Amino acid sequence: MDNFSSLLDHLHDGNPKQKTDLLSGTESEMDHLVSSISFDLERLLNSRSAWSILPKECRDLKKSFLGFGLNDLKMYAFSNEEDLEIIRQNLEDLLLLFEPRLSHVNVILMPQEAYLHGFLPIVVEATLCPPYRDEAVYFDISLKISEE
Repeated sequence: MDNFSSLLDHLHDGNPKQKTDLLSGTESEMDHLVSSISFDLERLLNSRSAWSILPKECRDLKKSFLGFGLNDLKMYAFSNEEDLEIIRQNLEDLLLLFEPRLSHVNVILMPQEAYLHGFLPIVVEATLCPPYRDEAVYFDISLKISEE
């Protein structure tokens, strides 16, 4: 296993005819890393957590596969600044918990007009953790608010 691919990358091989992984230090290594993180973020943010609120004695379950994914976004009022801040903070916490290749995660919620169409557009700004060059990365993501 190379040092920049996630387990999901190894289970989902986009190029099965390529017998070796990308060489270290190449530009395509960085492209592969960012693509890998983007793929994993998509899986994380398109999953729903089994619980919104856990009893105190079960808080460690949040760090397990049972806590993987977003809480249901339909329970928030998107016109309420406090709810939007809760969503933003929950997204940052989730990304830091389940994407160890990122640090200094900052989630930016895009203007409210988009919420009316059932999506929550966000931008994720983060820094790649060492040994991944300590470089800034950005991801544009659109979260589906409801299943309507």
